[in-house]
Amino acid sequence: MNIKEIKKEYEDFINSISNRLESLKRLLNKERLDYSNKEADKVFDLYSSNLEDDEIKNIFYTYAGEIFIKNNGGEWSLGNHKKDKAFGTPIIINWGSENYPWVRISPYVWSLRMKNRNFEGKLSDVIQPRSKFCIKLNGTPWME
Repeated sequence: MNIKEIKKEYEDFINSISNRLESLKRLLNKERLDYSNKEADKVFDLYSSNLEDDEIKNIFYTYAGEIFIKNNGGEWSLGNHKKDKAFGTPIIINWGSENYPWVRISPYVWSLRMKNRNFEGKLSDVIQPRSKFCIKLNGTPWME
Protein backbone atom coordinates (compact mmCIF):
# COMPACT_ATOMS: atom_id res chain seq x y z
CA MET A 1 0.00 0.00 0.00
CA ASN A 2 1.40 3.42 -0.89
CA ILE A 3 1.29 6.48 1.37
CA LYS A 4 -1.67 7.99 -0.49
CA GLU A 5 -3.71 4.82 0.12
CA ILE A 6 -2.61 4.70 3.76
CA LYS A 7 -3.71 8.31 4.30
CA LYS A 8 -7.04 7.62 2.60
CA GLU A 9 -7.59 4.57 4.82
CA TYR A 10 -6.78 6.68 7.90
CA GLU A 11 -9.25 9.39 6.80
CA ASP A 12 -11.88 6.70 6.30
CA PHE A 13 -11.17 5.40 9.81
CA ILE A 14 -11.55 8.85 11.38
CA ASN A 15 -14.75 9.48 9.43
CA SER A 16 -16.20 6.12 10.49
CA ILE A 17 -15.62 6.43 14.27
CA SER A 18 -19.19 7.49 15.02
CA ASN A 19 -20.64 4.77 12.74
CA ARG A 20 -18.52 2.09 14.41
CA LEU A 21 -19.61 3.25 17.85
CA GLU A 22 -23.24 3.16 16.67
CA SER A 23 -22.70 -0.41 15.48
CA LEU A 24 -21.24 -1.27 18.86
CA LYS A 25 -24.31 0.13 20.63
CA ARG A 26 -26.46 -2.19 18.53
CA LEU A 27 -24.20 -5.19 19.24
CA LEU A 28 -24.33 -4.50 22.98
CA ASN A 29 -28.04 -3.66 22.83
CA LYS A 30 -27.47 -0.26 24.45
CA GLU A 31 -28.94 3.17 23.81
CA ARG A 32 -25.68 4.89 24.68
CA LEU A 33 -22.13 3.90 25.50
CA ASP A 34 -21.03 4.74 29.05
CA TYR A 35 -17.31 3.90 28.66
CA SER A 36 -17.27 2.10 32.01
CA ASN A 37 -14.85 -0.67 32.92
CA LYS A 38 -17.74 -3.14 32.74
CA GLU A 39 -18.62 -2.02 29.22
CA ALA A 40 -14.95 -2.05 28.17
CA ASP A 41 -14.66 -5.65 29.32
CA LYS A 42 -17.81 -6.59 27.36
CA VAL A 43 -16.23 -5.10 24.23
CA PHE A 44 -13.00 -6.99 24.99
CA ASP A 45 -14.97 -10.24 25.36
CA LEU A 46 -16.90 -9.55 22.15
CA TYR A 47 -13.66 -9.20 20.19
CA SER A 48 -12.00 -12.12 22.01
CA SER A 49 -14.87 -14.31 20.82
CA ASN A 50 -14.67 -13.01 17.23
CA LEU A 51 -10.94 -12.61 16.52
CA GLU A 52 -11.32 -13.41 12.81
CA ASP A 53 -14.12 -10.88 12.22
CA ASP A 54 -12.62 -7.73 10.67
CA GLU A 55 -15.71 -5.62 11.40
CA ILE A 56 -15.62 -6.56 15.10
CA LYS A 57 -11.84 -5.91 15.14
CA ASN A 58 -12.38 -2.42 13.70
CA ILE A 59 -15.14 -1.73 16.22
CA PHE A 60 -12.90 -3.00 19.02
CA TYR A 61 -9.92 -0.84 18.24
CA THR A 62 -12.12 2.20 17.59
CA TYR A 63 -13.79 1.78 20.98
CA ALA A 64 -10.50 0.93 22.71
CA GLY A 65 -8.96 4.13 21.39
CA GLU A 66 -11.94 6.29 22.24
CA ILE A 67 -12.17 4.99 25.81
CA PHE A 68 -8.41 5.39 26.26
CA ILE A 69 -8.68 9.02 25.08
CA LYS A 70 -11.61 9.66 27.44
CA ASN A 71 -9.51 8.42 30.38
CA ASN A 72 -6.08 9.74 29.43
CA GLY A 73 -6.51 12.49 26.86
CA GLY A 74 -4.80 12.33 23.51
CA GLU A 75 -5.84 12.37 19.90
CA TRP A 76 -5.90 10.06 16.93
CA SER A 77 -3.05 10.30 14.46
CA LEU A 78 -1.59 8.17 11.69
CA GLY A 79 1.32 5.90 12.61
CA ASN A 80 4.07 7.06 10.28
CA HIS A 81 7.23 5.32 11.52
CA LYS A 82 7.96 2.56 9.01
CA LYS A 83 9.69 0.27 11.54
CA ASP A 84 6.77 0.49 13.99
CA LYS A 85 4.16 -2.29 14.16
CA ALA A 86 1.56 0.46 14.07
CA PHE A 87 2.84 1.96 10.80
CA GLY A 88 -0.05 3.01 8.61
CA THR A 89 -2.66 2.51 11.33
CA PRO A 90 -4.52 4.91 13.64
CA ILE A 91 -2.57 5.60 16.84
CA ILE A 92 -3.10 7.81 19.89
CA ILE A 93 -0.60 10.57 20.60
CA ASN A 94 -0.34 13.51 23.02
CA TRP A 95 -1.90 11.65 25.93
CA GLY A 96 -1.15 11.84 29.64
CA SER A 97 -0.01 14.93 31.47
CA GLU A 98 1.71 17.88 29.86
CA ASN A 99 5.46 17.51 29.31
CA TYR A 100 5.37 13.78 29.98
CA PRO A 101 7.17 11.74 27.29
CA TRP A 102 4.55 9.06 26.66
CA VAL A 103 4.90 6.92 23.60
CA ARG A 104 2.16 6.44 21.08
CA ILE A 105 -0.65 4.04 21.92
CA SER A 106 -1.94 1.62 19.31
CA PRO A 107 -5.31 -0.08 19.81
CA TYR A 108 -4.61 -1.79 16.48
CA VAL A 109 -1.51 -3.44 17.97
CA TRP A 110 -3.59 -4.40 21.03
CA SER A 111 -5.97 -6.20 18.68
CA LEU A 112 -3.05 -8.04 17.04
CA ARG A 113 -1.69 -9.09 20.43
CA MET A 114 -5.13 -10.39 21.39
CA LYS A 115 -5.34 -12.34 18.16
CA ASN A 116 -1.90 -13.85 18.83
CA ARG A 117 -2.86 -14.60 22.45
CA ASN A 118 -0.16 -12.24 23.83
CA PHE A 119 -2.56 -10.07 25.81
CA GLU A 120 -3.21 -10.74 29.49
CA GLY A 121 -5.96 -9.00 31.40
CA LYS A 122 -8.90 -7.05 30.05
CA LEU A 123 -9.43 -3.81 28.18
CA SER A 124 -10.34 -2.12 31.47
CA ASP A 125 -6.75 -2.79 32.60
CA VAL A 126 -5.26 -0.62 29.84
CA ILE A 127 -7.68 2.28 29.76
CA GLN A 128 -7.05 3.49 33.29
CA PRO A 129 -5.47 6.87 33.80
CA ARG A 130 -1.74 6.68 33.14
CA SER A 131 -0.73 6.14 36.77
CA LYS A 132 -2.40 2.73 36.58
CA PHE A 133 -1.67 2.03 32.92
CA CYS A 134 0.09 -1.25 32.39
CA ILE A 135 -0.75 -4.52 30.70
CA LYS A 136 1.20 -7.73 30.73
CA LEU A 137 2.87 -9.46 27.85
CA ASN A 138 3.78 -12.97 28.95
CA GLY A 139 3.89 -11.80 32.57
CA THR A 140 5.96 -8.67 31.88
CA PRO A 141 4.39 -5.19 32.16
CA TRP A 142 4.25 -3.33 28.83
CA MET A 143 2.73 -0.40 27.08
CA GLU A 144 1.88 -0.27 23.41
